[in-house]
Amino acid sequence: MRLLGLVSLLSNSVLNARELLVITVATEKTDGYLRWEESVRYSGLKSRTFGIGEDWLGGDLTNGPGGGHKVNLLKKELAEYKGNSELYFLFTDAYDVIINGKEEEIFSRFDDIVSKVEYKTNVLISAEDLIWPDASLEPKYPLVLGKRFLCSGAILARADVFLDLLEYRAIGDRDDDQLFYTEAFLNKELKEKFGIALDHKAELFFNLNGALEEVGIDFARSATGDNTVENTKYRTKPLVIHGNGPSKNELNRISNYVPQGWRPDYGCPACSKVLNEEIKEDIDTSKDIVIAFIIDGITPFVHNSLKRIASLDYPAEKTHLLIYSNTVWADERVDTFLEVFGSSYKSTKFISSKEKMSITMARKFALQLTDEKFSAEFVFFVDGYVQLTNPAVIGELIKTNVELVAPGMSRYGKLWSNYWGAVASDGFYSRSDDYLDIVQGTRVGIWNMPFVNGAYLVHKNLAADLIDIFAGISQSPWQGKFNDPDLDFASNLRTLGIFMHVTNQAYWGRLVDREHMPVDRIHPELWQPEWNRPDWEEDYLDTDYWRVLEPETEMDEPCPDVVAFPFLSSKGGFDMIEEMEHYGKWSGGNEAHTDERLAGGYENVPTVDIHMNQIGLHDEWMYVVKTYAAPMVSKFYTGYNPDNKPNLMFVVRYKPGEQDRLRPHHDSSTWTFQIALNRPNIDFEGGGTYFTRYKCSVVGSATEQDSRSLEVKQGMGFAFPGRLTHQHAGLPTTKGTRYILVNFMDA
Repeated sequence: MRLLGLVSLLSNSVLNARELLVITVATEKTDGYLRWEESVRYSGLKSRTFGIGEDWLGGDLTNGPGGGHKVNLLKKELAEYKGNSELYFLFTDAYDVIINGKEEEIFSRFDDIVSKVEYKTNVLISAEDLIWPDASLEPKYPLVLGKRFLCSGAILARADVFLDLLEYRAIGDRDDDQLFYTEAFLNKELKEKFGIALDHKAELFFNLNGALEEVGIDFARSATGDNTVENTKYRTKPLVIHGNGPSKNELNRISNYVPQGWRPDYGCPACSKVLNEEIKEDIDTSKDIVIAFIIDGITPFVHNSLKRIASLDYPAEKTHLLIYSNTVWADERVDTFLEVFGSSYKSTKFISSKEKMSITMARKFALQLTDEKFSAEFVFFVDGYVQLTNPAVIGELIKTNVELVAPGMSRYGKLWSNYWGAVASDGFYSRSDDYLDIVQGTRVGIWNMPFVNGAYLVHKNLAADLIDIFAGISQSPWQGKFNDPDLDFASNLRTLGIFMHVTNQAYWGRLVDREHMPVDRIHPELWQPEWNRPDWEEDYLDTDYWRVLEPETEMDEPCPDVVAFPFLSSKGGFDMIEEMEHYGKWSGGNEAHTDERLAGGYENVPTVDIHMNQIGLHDEWMYVVKTYAAPMVSKFYTGYNPDNKPNLMFVVRYKPGEQDRLRPHHDSSTWTFQIALNRPNIDFEGGGTYFTRYKCSVVGSATEQDSRSLEVKQGMGFAFPGRLTHQHAGLPTTKGTRYILVNFMDA
């Protein structure tokens, strides 16, 4: 018993004498390398990196075999450790690995694995389900319960044995390093000589390629605990995670959680650490920045997008504003904006559609301005369809302390956002498991994503790197195989190993939906009440509308059972008039009863008008009436819930010399909704609606009947019953032109 105790004591003493050194080969400090370095530091491990600043001689590993350069670098740099049997090397690839375990955990996991091996093991190599680079070697691999094939991206080995292994044969720099280790493993004599074994069940090493369905996250139960990766197939918790081959996007997703990322109930502890401590409270606004505002095509509400750029709280005197447009339509709106706000910026540059510059080169030009002309600290790209409602967005993005970060936004009421949680093998959209939670704000943090667009802040260092990489006069980071600037930009960054981040730590704004927009209208925004509701309301709904809709607000009743309420903004009225006049196909009015637009071909009470369906606005305007007018009608007419089925919706024009009035008539509706589109006593004089039964008029200047008075304003809406009780006439317009929008509802 004493002898056994002494053996156990000696064994523990030997184990305790072991030391671990993490080693890797990297020729440049990419984002992936910096993440690897941070994971090593966080795990409290000692490390050495070989090759920084040297030329990479190992071939293109993305597209084929290679990597022998790594082996040769290790041979040279590790020579000082020759004969050291107490030191263990943990070798991993540099650009696509996360280490999430302390030294004692790593050794403990190693000891558990090798204790099950039939021979003495000194070298443990990771394993995967896919064979590379020589599939003809498959029959030589032993059959096992688990991952069968060697992957050289992660190795834990006793230092002296590992150095001997590196010398077992020569290898060219462009030869394949994985084949180098594979041939040793498949050679029975070498395998036993060096004691090589594979981690078949991902107990220590987890190669993600071919195993994405096995990935799970075990969330920490506290703010200080660590999230860990789980292999759900083998129910193991590996400590070295390798995003080999095409699985790098999945590794990036895992890095959003492991070790100190988001967890239920406790948020994202690492996100606060990412923030630059020196600028956590205040940012340095003494540095110049470039804002590159890019308008691609006809974009609804771009005038508001521009105004929001002017409202950003980064000092305009430190901002160089570049605006790009490729349509005359947008040029006009930019000119108007610059007339008002242009002088407030340190400099402005407008690349209009006349210059015929491509959008990809315009974006590259913004990088060049940032790096070469202005020596600016950042360039903030914003597309015309982005509505940035948070003025502090630039400062908050700067605080994230990453080289490319996008403010996470989505379309109103939709899951369509300016980032993707995953990409499919063809480079297009794929939904990650956590995408919905991130878009909906259930999970909040700073996220590594494979695709961003719409708006993103780029640090000057990255701007300079991209200019160097795409240095050709016709080259741009936004060009590539997709012929889509956004897809190509993201694809190029992924290929280069440049991380794209998204923060959803605040509400930044929203994206405008451009997919349901007519391109042949002068005010396409009128067609957007359903697809871009907040923007439509901002432009076209009277600011007093919501106050009047409140239950406690008394509604105006200028005549018996006639309800009046604020409805359209001044812009709404004028834009509607301009669209109708631009269309220009007014009906004859007066006594021209024949009307081919109607089902029966006959109009009993003709007016000079244009129907909503003539300009393609019928469905959109029906949405407006249902969404905004119907609730007012329900509030006033107690117990009535409108069906919102239109009989007719049209704009009427009254003016002297054409048709200035309308004889008494009943409307073919259950209720009629009428809107004043222009300004009484400014744009026209006279006019109004006279209700014959009540001898009461709603006219331009004011309405007086039984001590009730109401000033009629542009955009005001009136609702009244049709058919039986509210016969009415159109009073003469004596000067100018009066426009009203009439809706016959629930016929």
